[in-house]
Amino acid sequence: MSVLVFADSSEGKFKKSAFEVVSYGKKVAEQLGQHCCCYNKRFRFSELYNYGAEKVVSVSNDQLETFNAKGYSFCITTSCQSRKCNCCSIDSSINGLYIAQCCC
Repeated sequence: MSVLVFADSSEGKFKKSAFEVVSYGKKVAEQLGQHCCCYNKRFRFSELYNYGAEKVVSVSNDQLETFNAKGYSFCITTSCQSRKCNCCSIDSSINGLYIAQCCC
């Protein structure tokens, strides 16, 4: 099992909140004795390892080209279920707030 973290990005760059949530996810994973797995759109994910990610799931999906909270939440929920994650962290960006409402 692992802790899944959604690392939000915009225009090819991670938002500051993405790095914060990865660091938080790493600490939660350590407390639970699990791994920190990050979920992001297909680019520059090597930066996430510097903040505590142990594995990165990079997704290529046409639904994610433009922001749609339901599309993102569906992909995140599916990823959580397939990896049997027992915890999911989403950053506090405006996109993250919309996504979190759909995931619950």
